[in-house]
Amino acid sequence: MIIWFVISMTYYGLSLNTSNMDGDPYLNCLISAATEFVGYGATWLFLSYIPRRFSLTFLLMLCGFTLLLLMFIPDELNSLVISLVMTGRTGIAAAFCLVYMYGIELFPTVVRNMGIETKGEDLPEHISQVKPLTCMCTKQNSATEYMMDENTRAENGIEQSA
Repeated sequence: MIIWFVISMTYYGLSLNTSNMDGDPYLNCLISAATEFVGYGATWLFLSYIPRRFSLTFLLMLCGFTLLLLMFIPDELNSLVISLVMTGRTGIAAAFCLVYMYGIELFPTVVRNMGIETKGEDLPEHISQVKPLTCMCTKQNSATEYMMDENTRAENGIEQSA
């Protein structure tokens, strides 16, 4: 749980801070997107050939060391700063993807489906089976509820039985 939180905060912190770095913000975003693809490719290789624990440890250490190394680099070296940030972003993107896949493998299907099911009902197979959602944000008395039910029946064309 803690590692998921740390990876998420680092990933989103680096992603959302891309436009604030020195240089052209559009070029920085392009490089950031390219590092995302490299990170996902690295995740595929790590999942195929290296055990999960070692690959996650390596990716987190890669990100941590490159981001800690930034403290010792002067701000005037913009290209070195951007390359180190994007290397760390590649590592954290791969770690985020790896933790997501690791969590899917770790939890059984029954536990994963608990987050998808609603009130013990399965999800509908067709869009026509989707029930409309209503949100009542105020507390109502019974007279208001009766009037609302009466209005709903009138809108839907259901006749009232007298």
